[in-house]
Parts: sequence; C-alpha cells; structure tokens
Amino acid sequence: MTELEIWKNLFDKANEIVNPQDISEKIFVGSVGAAILTASGTIYTGINVDTACSMGYCAERNAIGTMLLNREHQIVKVVAVRRGEVTLPCGVCREFLMKLDRELSPEIEILVNINPLKTLKLKELLPHYWD
Repeated sequence: MTELEIWKNLFDKANEIVNPQDISEKIFVGSVGAAILTASGTIYTGINVDTACSMGYCAERNAIGTMLLNREHQIVKVVAVRRGEVTLPCGVCREFLMKLDRELSPEIEILVNINPLKTLKLKELLPHYWD
C-alpha cells in the first residue's frame, strides 16, 4: 500500500463509524470517529462521548483504550474525522498520545488533510512538551 492508500484507509475507517446520536438528554455520542494504526499494523477505532457536564472523552482516547486492552501501546498514525472532515486531536489527546511511548510517541504521524495529503508529527503539534 502507498502512503496515501494507508491514510485513505484510516480516514475511511474513522469516517465509517461516525454516527451522531443522542443516548439520553445528557449524553451525545458519535460525532467524531478516530482510527489509529499501531506499530504492529493493527487498526483500532473509537467514537467520542460528549456529556452535559464535560465528563465525556474523545474518539482518539476511545480507540487508544481498545488498543491498550489488546496489549499494544505503540501508535504510528492517527486520524480523527468530524462531519466528513479531518479534525486534529485536542490538547488532552495530544498529551495522552505523548505519554504512551517515550521514543515513538513524538514521531506519531497525525493526519491534517487527506486531499492533498498533509500530516504532522505529534512533536510538531506539541513542540514544547514539558516532560
């Protein structure tokens, strides 16, 4: 697979799971989908969970939780999609990603745009990491 095909596959997987819906009057889910590619080549996906009191979590961290459940922790690529468009990880997600692996995490590639293809490394999004 070419680099563009890999990113397109991740984008498509993240976009496929976007399905906004109200779970209750206090919980809204699925407006953002994320796909992460691990060093082993496995893809994990997740959706966001929004709550009325901000106790929810992002799609990226949802996908990471599933990855950790499967005993993996090295991510190489991350894609988040909202309304069919790429969206960047929030600050909390960037911090969480950075803490996963001291050596590999700064090199995680994050999709910025699918067409034309543009990516940034996590260390570029979080250039003055405090650790």
